[in-house]
Amino acid sequence: MARLASVEKAGFYPLPTSITDRILTHLAAPHGGRILDPCAGKGVALAHFAEALALEPYGAELHHERAEAATENVVALQGRDALPLQDPHVRRLVCGDYKLLNVTLGGVNLLYLNPPYNHDHEAGRLEYQFLRDSRPWLQPDGVLLFVIPQPVLGFRKLARYLASWFADLQIWRFPQPEYSAFRQVVLFGTRRERAHAPETGAVTRLVELAAQGEGLPALPWATAPSFTLPAPRVPAERYHFASRYVDHEDAIQEAAAAGVRTTARWRERLTVRDDLRLPVR
Repeated sequence: MARLASVEKAGFYPLPTSITDRILTHLAAPHGGRILDPCAGKGVALAHFAEALALEPYGAELHHERAEAATENVVALQGRDALPLQDPHVRRLVCGDYKLLNVTLGGVNLLYLNPPYNHDHEAGRLEYQFLRDSRPWLQPDGVLLFVIPQPVLGFRKLARYLASWFADLQIWRFPQPEYSAFRQVVLFGTRRERAHAPETGAVTRLVELAAQGEGLPALPWATAPSFTLPAPRVPAERYHFASRYVDHEDAIQEAAAAGVRTTARWRERLTVRDDLRLPVR
């Protein structure tokens, strides 16, 4: 039943604001940086995290209408001067498949994942795919924020990947009444420099948490942050964010705003010099 509902909603389960606020008490970002959400939905959580932590927001969303809403939420932050906006990027939200993103490796210090909750018959759990594919964009020592259904922790391939690539794992279930909807948990972790051979005990612990139900402690309001984002390793001038797919409408708008026709050299070539004008007879 839950799987059918997921298909109907295209896997869209926005993070409740009440949970976003609790998560924020566990995070600190004294050096600023960037947050990337490759399944941004309407961008509400992305914008909320970005504004609260003063991070540059980036995201992708496959659904066209939700991508438009996400773009509006990010643009609203820019309009309120709520962000440092050190990165020279006009486009921060891409409408399209996250797999087509071209992002600087290790370019973000907070990776937020609330992916579709579903299973692909060829590639396995979608939650695992999103984590595997987007992990290279998170810098070493950067923080992973991963929202998934609790039973998915029992997927051993995911558990091994988490134990290999992330340290300091903390996992909490949603408090009630939010937990009853989809039995979601939030996972915090710090990315390792390189993968380690996963310890059997660590993998087993993750799998066991999948079956604990409400025995898993609920996400508390933290009295002090447990995770502090490191300073970004990639400077603004070296950070790249774009889609490998070029939408023709976006291309037209970008050409009008920053194409060759806007350059002084182009205008000079179209202007006839006075010394070359032929006299009119």
